[in-house]
Amino acid sequence: MAQAASIPPVWLGPVGTSAPASVWPQERIVELGVIAAGDEARRGRVRSVFSRTGVDQRALVVTDDAGPWFYHGKPLPTTGQRMRLYEEAALDLAVAASRASLDASAIAPSDVTHIVSASCTGFSAPGVDIGLIDRLALMRSTQRSHIGFMGCHAAINALRVASAIAAQDASACVLVCCAEVCSIHLQHADTPERDIVNALFADGSAACVVSQQQPQNAIGRIVATSSMLWPGTADLMRWAIGDHGFEMVLGRDVPKAIRENTRPWLAAWLAASGTDLEHIDAWAIHPGGPHIIDAVAEALTLKPDEAAASRAVLAGHGNMSSATLLFVIARIQQQQRFSRLVATAFGPGLAGEALYLEQ
Repeated sequence: MAQAASIPPVWLGPVGTSAPASVWPQERIVELGVIAAGDEARRGRVRSVFSRTGVDQRALVVTDDAGPWFYHGKPLPTTGQRMRLYEEAALDLAVAASRASLDASAIAPSDVTHIVSASCTGFSAPGVDIGLIDRLALMRSTQRSHIGFMGCHAAINALRVASAIAAQDASACVLVCCAEVCSIHLQHADTPERDIVNALFADGSAACVVSQQQPQNAIGRIVATSSMLWPGTADLMRWAIGDHGFEMVLGRDVPKAIRENTRPWLAAWLAASGTDLEHIDAWAIHPGGPHIIDAVAEALTLKPDEAAASRAVLAGHGNMSSATLLFVIARIQQQQRFSRLVATAFGPGLAGEALYLEQ
């Protein structure tokens, strides 16, 4: 599709990623789930939930050696204690991912003019954005925007802001960074919903550069983005701040809502963007869980290999909230050639977000 003459092309650079050094097999993490639930008799049910997530391993900030207090919950870790863990870990992850992105893009830190950061797993001020300026030796005049508490689709929200900045300023070089420390919100509760959350989420960061100037190893041009808020679904996915961490609820009908609504939404949006579903040859689906991937794949009648990158990231990393979709896009760039890519993710609302790239 030809780019509109009045809108300059904006490029998405290569994705840099990072994760904690402590990588645990899911079989080992299930023991922490049993401990956190506080009921040895439920071991079989917890193990069953953990084994059905499609996750083989996850990287966690808090290990059992470093923080047995955290998992045993005697007393329960407070939200304040969890925020201190976030503050320690999120910046380190963000710096590593951002450095990897800048190196792959052949962009000097001094060339960065803007930062758009995203995170939903912690709050601190000065935050990750200012920390990146200090640790990467960016210009002190670097302008900052932060996308907070939007959940798993926040990478697309961040890219939308970054592309708007870049489209208006040919000299802008926007560093986008998503940093999440989901594991610090492990819930000590005896409920199936808490088991699902404990079984899926992990820690990681991903970063990329957005600019009118094509970076080295660019993934593609950002053609369009889309948002859709589906009525009557607000209770299906919730994310609240509790006294003992952030509490997430994933309703059983989330996959059903996604399956019913995704195709008409994306079909109408792509038609308005000058293409259609059949011309998309790469799909980056946020791996919120195996049933989320299944729902999107069924709605769009995708072939098994078209969702393979999402399943591989879920298996190797778990759900890292906003950072995860960029991991999927990076894997697609490494493993396949494409002309048109659509990335999609879902979050509280129930809201869908989508990104359309062309090479």
